[in-house]
Amino acid sequence: DAQLDMRTPKNILIFDLGAGTCDVSIFEASYDTALLPSGIGLSIKNRAISNYEKLGGDNIDLHIVEEELLPIFCEKNLINFHSLPERVKRALRFSLKIKARQLKESICRQIAQEGFKKSIEQSWAIDPLSVASIPTRKTSGCIGFERFMKLMEPFVTADIADSFKVSDDYFTESFLSPVYNALKKADLGAEDIDAFIFNGGSCHNPIIRKNLQESEIFPKAKFFDTPDLDLSVSRGAAIHCYYLHKYGKPIVTPIVNSEIGIFTYGQKREPLVKAGTELPFPLKDGFSIYDNFFIPKDNLVSVGISIYSKDKYTRILSNLKLLLPEGTRKGEPVTIGVKIDSNKIMSFSAFMKNAPEVKIETEMSHPWTHNVHTPEDISANELWQKVADLKKQKNAVGHETMIELANKERKRGNIWGSLEILQRLQDKDINTWSLNNILALCYDAIGEENKALGYFKKAMELDPQHVVHITNYGYKLVDCKRIQEGISMLRQAVDMNSEYYASYLWLGRAYRAEGEEEQAKKEYTKARQILRDLTIQHPQNEAYLCSLESVNRSLGDYEDADMANKQLQDARSTKMLNG
Repeated sequence: DAQLDMRTPKNILIFDLGAGTCDVSIFEASYDTALLPSGIGLSIKNRAISNYEKLGGDNIDLHIVEEELLPIFCEKNLINFHSLPERVKRALRFSLKIKARQLKESICRQIAQEGFKKSIEQSWAIDPLSVASIPTRKTSGCIGFERFMKLMEPFVTADIADSFKVSDDYFTESFLSPVYNALKKADLGAEDIDAFIFNGGSCHNPIIRKNLQESEIFPKAKFFDTPDLDLSVSRGAAIHCYYLHKYGKPIVTPIVNSEIGIFTYGQKREPLVKAGTELPFPLKDGFSIYDNFFIPKDNLVSVGISIYSKDKYTRILSNLKLLLPEGTRKGEPVTIGVKIDSNKIMSFSAFMKNAPEVKIETEMSHPWTHNVHTPEDISANELWQKVADLKKQKNAVGHETMIELANKERKRGNIWGSLEILQRLQDKDINTWSLNNILALCYDAIGEENKALGYFKKAMELDPQHVVHITNYGYKLVDCKRIQEGISMLRQAVDMNSEYYASYLWLGRAYRAEGEEEQAKKEYTKARQILRDLTIQHPQNEAYLCSLESVNRSLGDYEDADMANKQLQDARSTKMLNG
């Protein structure tokens, strides 16, 4: 109180930086003597909570591993890191991450001392390890102050957009990102913050503290630490539980973390509960009722109701189907009911206003943390369950099943998981066209061109009569600037199957690269003709729509390309909204 006059409301920002997350909360607080008999004498209003971010001290450690320790370790031990199996890469990174954390903490302790000198040179050493049966020797090096500051730069820069970079299994981002996210939700500027409070073990890092305190981002804020950076959260939880038990209410009223609403016909967002709404919602018992929704078409069997949460991104929380009575007409009203209790459990109800017995209900805890499974997720999870059941029954799991599982993981974006499954099969000397083709697709996705080319070639050699494999190999030859070889291979694919669009598409790119524009247009036109027929037959197929957009742009037909893109976005939305 000697430093901050609490007689008038103050905006207080809590910056809680741990090993794995950075959580920012903003409160409005002031003294209220009326609260003294049954509380702590503070009126505290919850203004905003930042999005959940897996961003913390661990990200710094992994960045030190990736940019400093790993390159030196591999160079001195003659290890080609990129050629290692994924499980070996992960184990090696974990071993080095422990050393990176120790190194970071040692440098931070020195910087935090009074009168420290920028001539710091912190040595490090890694004891011998066994990496994929390769024995290594003791490896050592050192990091100076300037190098450490360079490694910290992505986490403290004010250039948030440029700070975000994704590596193999971690990302870098400025810790100011969740700060600005919370400010935006609270409808406040950084200049409105009166107090900035550090909490969490990673706030021992003096570079982070100095960057926030000495910048001009928070011109009037006073900076404080919680009583114990490492233990204040657990102590606060104990106080919260005691207060809740004794007085029957929380010290701080909880709020809705992000906007919640539903999608209506045409993929329009209709907000139901605003971010920052105090809980329970509504304040009185019962549901908050919304009766401004209507059936969009005559004679529908059911109507889809997709619940979303919107913060930095829009996420689908649940896809519901309200079954309709026969003969339901366009314009008949549908009533939506929502309530969220103080424990952040949301109840959702939808029913026909003229037939209340026609209804659907659901309940979810902390709804803004949910994320509906995509069809690719569901397909992969179902196969994982099949594999688990086979193992439980002590039945063999065939390698083709595991290759199919790897492909499903690839399709849902888990490239590294897919590679690990395939590499385990390689360890068992499995060498099929399907394994090599999916390996090639995975390496292609992460930019490992030579590996992709090699595995596409192996797949083709193992199954030389498959037009897809010949086209894939021809495509990669063109992509690797081996144009004439690629054209020859793609011509073989056309001779084998004259209706496979991808062969023509890549021939178009190859001839354009060679400056043969008329021939390129001829190939693109043939690809477009086939794709137009395919998208009529399969209007929800994203691969066909994406290729149709691409070939239209290659032909300079931007209007048709935009139409294909719109159809593609509609198809993706329909898939996410479960039809």
